[in-house]
Amino acid sequence: MTDTPSRDAWERGSIEYFRREWTKQKDDSEHIYPRSDPSTQWDAFELPKAEFVRGLLANAVPAGGRVLEYGCGAAGILIYLANHGYRGVALDAAPEALALARANDRAEADPGRGTDLSFVVANALTMPFLDGSFECVISNGLLEHFAPEVVPELLSEVVRVLGPGGLFIADIAHRRASTRQVAKPINFAVSYLAQIARGRGFGMIKLWRTVSTPMYENAFDRTDWHRALTAAGLEGVTVRSFRWPPPLTLPRRLDRWYGKALLRFRILRWTVAPQPHNMPLGWVYMAVGRKPGEAP
Repeated sequence: MTDTPSRDAWERGSIEYFRREWTKQKDDSEHIYPRSDPSTQWDAFELPKAEFVRGLLANAVPAGGRVLEYGCGAAGILIYLANHGYRGVALDAAPEALALARANDRAEADPGRGTDLSFVVANALTMPFLDGSFECVISNGLLEHFAPEVVPELLSEVVRVLGPGGLFIADIAHRRASTRQVAKPINFAVSYLAQIARGRGFGMIKLWRTVSTPMYENAFDRTDWHRALTAAGLEGVTVRSFRWPPPLTLPRRLDRWYGKALLRFRILRWTVAPQPHNMPLGWVYMAVGRKPGEAP
């Protein structure tokens, strides 16, 4: 996240913005976690991705390897990996986010789990770790929030803390043409009708801005990210689009049904999961690369 976001960001993307957003969610009992029995649609979105990430690690990182999630938020994927034997470090610049991550870990940690998570408050641009400290570094829905001129500095720091032969994984929600863009008017209509039902039928412009541009996102496309990651020193970089079903604004019960449908029906689950090819109109990029060298 940038300390000085672009003017069109309305503060969205700054550390202060995210601290306020995480504070708003501090009493939310539904922290996102990749559950096979989803509580929300976001649990269902995350499970196929978590399985994909775990599969990558199984072929590259030994059991008990150190994994860093920088800009971790509620750290759902990292908790999932800790439940499968990896040693995790959750880093975020917002203490409020780490408070949620700790609560999420307490709620979702498998009984008898042999590995613990560490929680570190720090800016991803200046991480308090030695060079080569981790076998894998991951981020989820983070890189898009950095202004283009800051991206090289961020990626340089991320690659610095990654060990030789280490694995880089990031999912990046982009603002290019996608099903998410198509769904924005639908989500606006549902949100506005909900306001009317509560007797608050005004503020259309503010509501549209909130629904259509929830936070700052840079304009990088797949080619831009491939170029940036290669310039940062990663090898074998791939950047593919995935996740075709869009996020929808739904009442709680329908939200859960949507999540269950995404996992239960094979075709829907396939369109949610990362694939070895690009998914037309997918609204997330999955970026993967390796740091040159041999793992010790």
